[in-house]
Amino acid sequence: MGRLIARYFTHVLGGAAEVATTLTLGTPYYGAVKAAYILNYGKGAPVPLPKRRLRRLARTMPGLHDLLPFYRCVDDGSTARFLTPQEAGGLGADSELAAEAKARHETLMGCAAGSLRLLVGTDQPITQSMRLADGVVTELYATCTTTADGTITDRVDLGGDSTVFRRAAAAFDLASASLPQAHGSLAKTPEAIAHVRDVLLNAMAGPPLGVTELGVEVPDVAFMDQRLEVRVTGADAPAAVCRVFDADSGAQVATPPLLRRDGLLVASTELDVPGVYRIEVKAGGASAVVQYTMVADADDLPLVEDEGP
Repeated sequence: MGRLIARYFTHVLGGAAEVATTLTLGTPYYGAVKAAYILNYGKGAPVPLPKRRLRRLARTMPGLHDLLPFYRCVDDGSTARFLTPQEAGGLGADSELAAEAKARHETLMGCAAGSLRLLVGTDQPITQSMRLADGVVTELYATCTTTADGTITDRVDLGGDSTVFRRAAAAFDLASASLPQAHGSLAKTPEAIAHVRDVLLNAMAGPPLGVTELGVEVPDVAFMDQRLEVRVTGADAPAAVCRVFDADSGAQVATPPLLRRDGLLVASTELDVPGVYRIEVKAGGASAVVQYTMVADADDLPLVEDEGP
């Protein structure tokens, strides 16, 4: 909700001149089916209240109504359509609050994108659409692909951040950075923090493949009669792990230890089968840094004459 409030301040209340950039992480610009589920069932909220009490409380909360889905989320079988404020009232919402939320959404999304930057959570299971029958919500883990009139042409599981469907977190036709992470952890991960820092410093290199300052160096080509060396910077030996995989089969073939040498961490291993190998170095909880090398038999490579300068 804080991200939607920030956008409302900048582009509805006139605060854009005071804000250089707005960066949102997993913001439900088009709402979430989960909000309808909470209103309908009294379950799914982080507060473990009894169902009836939670439903009564949820019905009075304008913020929860602001999170109702505002896209073609109702799957009627052959068509997908928008959830109406009246239908929201039938499943447990307050119809008046739902109508006010719809109007706020239209106002917010009718503004220009401005300096907005987006980070979207991906690859987590998430409800993306729903069926309605006699005021009961059935959650569906698929997105309805439709024609302009709402005719369903396909249903595809596009995932999200476990709370917000990934396309609901994208807006204004802007390109978004993505992070395979759950909604509650988006702002905590080193990758997200690095992304925010890059935006603030206008140094957009994208989220790192590993922890901050972790560097991995491997030769492009190695030979079977030589030991392959992996050189690592920016990590402590107890926290770093090096793994070598056959890039074709995905099988792990070596876990060479990282040893301190001349201020660097160095892993050394011998690979006796020609092919392409994937080297992954991981430190801490962030994603591994990945490099590739080709291992070849020196006798199979043609000699290249030095052509001089």
